[in-house]
Amino acid sequence: MGDAPPRTAAAWDVQHAAARVPYDVQRTFTEHSALVLTPQMRMLAAGMPSALARGAATAVSGPAGCGKTTMLKAVAAVADPAVNTAFADITRGSTDRQVWEEIATAVLGVTVEGTARDMRHATLEHLVTHPTLLIVDEAQFIGRAGLLQLRWLWAHPFPNGFAIVLAGSDLFSHLDADESIASRINRRIALDHHTAATMVTHIQNHHRLAAITDRDLLVRINEQYAQGSWRKWSNFLAELRDQHHRGPITEQAAQQALTSITGRHIDLAERQPSRR
Repeated sequence: MGDAPPRTAAAWDVQHAAARVPYDVQRTFTEHSALVLTPQMRMLAAGMPSALARGAATAVSGPAGCGKTTMLKAVAAVADPAVNTAFADITRGSTDRQVWEEIATAVLGVTVEGTARDMRHATLEHLVTHPTLLIVDEAQFIGRAGLLQLRWLWAHPFPNGFAIVLAGSDLFSHLDADESIASRINRRIALDHHTAATMVTHIQNHHRLAAITDRDLLVRINEQYAQGSWRKWSNFLAELRDQHHRGPITEQAAQQALTSITGRHIDLAERQPSRR
C-alpha cells in the first residue's frame, strides 16, 4: 500500500477534540463539564496514521455506557482533513443489506440503491480513490456473513489509505467466534467500567462542580448508582443541572437527583465496600 495521506499539524491530536466533537456528544456535557481524554482515546488516535498506511483493522470492546461512542467520535473529530471519516452505526436485527446500506451511505455520503452486493462494490470503488477511516459502531450486531464481507473489504489493498475500527459490547468474543475474522484484527482496545477511584478522578476532571465536591460522596454515588458508567454519571450531572444546583454537590442534592432518575430512594449513607 502507498504512503498515508500527509498529516496536518493538529491531525489525530485528541487535545483538540473537545472543541470539535459533534453536537450529539456535546449535548451530553453540562455547563461545567469537559471532555476527558482517556489513555484508550489517545492510543486509538495515535495509531491512526499507521493504520491508514497499512489497511489495519482495530476492534474496540466494552460494556454499554463505558464511553466507546464518545471515544470514537472524539477521534473522528480530530481526523486528518485529507481523510474521509465515515461513521456507521449498526442497529440490532440489521440484515446484510441494511448493514451495507449504512456503511455505503457513511462512506459515500449519499444513499446507494440496489442490493447488498451493489452497495459493497460502490463502497469498494469509492475507497480506491478516497483515503478513508471507516468507524463501525455497535458491530456486535453484524452477523458472521456480514463480518466476512467486511473482512473482504479491509483485506483489499487501497493505495490511498484505509483503516477500519469496529466497536461494540462484548465485541472480542463475537469476533473470536471465527478465526478467519479474529486473525485479521490488528489491534484490540478494551474498555470497561472504571473502579471507584479511577471513575471519581475522571468525573472530577470532567465537571467543575464535582471537582469541588467531597470525594467520599462521589465514591458513594458511584458505588450506589453509577458503578463506573459514563452514561449514568452524565444522567446524574444533567439532573443536577435541571434542578439548578450550584456549588459543591451535597448529599441531599445527590439523593434528590438519584430519586428523580431511578424513581426510588437511594440512601447514600449506606456505604458499600470500597473498590478503591
